[in-house]
Amino acid sequence: MSTLRHRLESLARLRDKTATSRLVRELVTEFAKDRNAGPSPLERELFSRIVLLVLDDLDKATRFELVVRLAKTSHITSELADRLTLEEFEQSEPVLQHSPVVTDAALLNAARFASDAHRNAIARRTALSAKVCDALIARSCQETILLLLANPFARFSNGAVIALLIHAGSNRHVLSGVAARALLDAPYRAALKKLLEVGCPLFPARLGHALEQGSLEQLAEQCAGTGPEDTIDHEGVRLSRHEASIEVANGDLLFDSLLQTLIRQGRREAASWLMGRQLALPAATVERTLSSNADGTVIKLMRDSGVSARTYRAFLEASWAGHHRSARSIVSLVHRYRSELPKRQIVYL
Repeated sequence: MSTLRHRLESLARLRDKTATSRLVRELVTEFAKDRNAGPSPLERELFSRIVLLVLDDLDKATRFELVVRLAKTSHITSELADRLTLEEFEQSEPVLQHSPVVTDAALLNAARFASDAHRNAIARRTALSAKVCDALIARSCQETILLLLANPFARFSNGAVIALLIHAGSNRHVLSGVAARALLDAPYRAALKKLLEVGCPLFPARLGHALEQGSLEQLAEQCAGTGPEDTIDHEGVRLSRHEASIEVANGDLLFDSLLQTLIRQGRREAASWLMGRQLALPAATVERTLSSNADGTVIKLMRDSGVSARTYRAFLEASWAGHHRSARSIVSLVHRYRSELPKRQIVYL
C-alpha cells in the first residue's frame, strides 16, 4: 500500500463524479485485498473521512461495492459504518448484519426507526448487546423475535425475558422459540425458572409445565407449526395476528414501559406483580393499594417504584377497579403526581 496515501490525496482533489466513483472502487479493492493487515490507522481514517465527504456523489454500484467488500472488516471507521446504515436497505444490510465497527447507537436507531427488514439484519449479528436486543423486541415483529431467540449471540436483559413471555402468551411461534432457547441456553433457562418460582403471572401455562417436567423440546416442536397463524387463542378469545401483536410502550423494555403496556392491556394481575417485584412487595398488597380510593397512597406507591407521569395517566385512564375519573380530575392528579416526582431517573428491571 505504498502508493495508497497518494491515491487518497488524489481522491480528495477530484471533482468529477464519475472519476471519483472509479477511484473509490479501486481503493475499495485495495482495502479489501488483505483483511488481516489492512490499511494503517492513518490510511483508514483518511479514506473513511474522504468517502464520507463524497458518498452522495458516488454511483449506486460503487456504494454497493463499498459495503459488500468492507462491511465485515474493520478497515473503515465507525463514523463511516454508522453513516452507511442510513443508506437504502440493499446497501445498509451488510453493515447492519456484519460490521464489527458499527456502533450500538446506529444499531439502536435502525432498530427503532427503520423497517422490519433492517431489524431482521441486526437480529442475525454475531455480536448483539442486551440494549439492542431490547429495542428489537420492543418493536414486536414476530420474525425478528424468532431470529433473536435462535441467535446464540443475542443477550437478553431481565426486561427482555419478561417481554418475550408477554409475546409467548399470545403467539405459539414465539412460545416455540422461547422453549427452544431455554432448551439450549442455560442462563436463559435459569432466568425463566426464577420468574416461574416467584409466581410471574405472565408465564404461559404450557411453558411453565414444560420447564417443570423437562419437556421443553416437545413444546418447541408442538408449537413450531408451519407458516403463520391467521388467528390466535388468547385467554379464551380468538384474536387476529394483528390484534395479538404487542408493541411495548415507548419502544424500550424498561420497567416503566412494560408496566404501561400491561396497564393499557388491562392486565391488572401482571401489572401488580411487576410493581411488587420492583418494590419487593407482595403482588396482592400492590393490587389492593391500586384498587383503593386513596389517591395519595397510590401516588406514593407509583412514585417509589419509578413510574412516569405518562404511565400514571394510563393507570387513571384505565379506570382501574372501576374508578372512573373525569378528564378534569385526571389532569389534576397527573399535575400533582408530576410535582411530587423526584428528578427523572431511568429504572431498570
